[in-house]
Amino acid sequence: MITLRDLRKEDLPSLRNLLDDLHNALEHKHEINEKIINSTYTGVSKYPEIYTNYVALEENKMVGFISMVFYKTFLHKGGTALINELIVAESHRNKGIGKSLIKQAIQLAKTRGMDEIEVGTEVSNVRAQNFYIKAGFNEEYVLLGIEFEN
Repeated sequence: MITLRDLRKEDLPSLRNLLDDLHNALEHKHEINEKIINSTYTGVSKYPEIYTNYVALEENKMVGFISMVFYKTFLHKGGTALINELIVAESHRNKGIGKSLIKQAIQLAKTRGMDEIEVGTEVSNVRAQNFYIKAGFNEEYVLLGIEFEN
């Protein structure tokens, strides 16, 4: 049975494993280490009205993760929810975990009064795009970006 709950500090080592899975699937590589994960967790924990992070657990083992940002715009009076990371452990894909995390995200967005929920993927990540389309998302917008060298 899968349980969903807020991300906790003690979950960060398990989150690192899931982030490694995501990192391996991405075309653009990002540095992932404990210092970055801890710093990010500390930063987003200060603003729960903006950032939400949920984990999916199976027998107390983290098998999924979703991270969201809630923001206001002048065009959407309620605001917009953005899924910025969704990861399901490779060994647990195609078991409904990602779908459960999406349902949780949609419910959270509605509860917070958001007007919409968005998600972006890399152009090359066709697998993720197909997943989101099956979950009810459509190609309403094009998200463009610039990656900065640090």
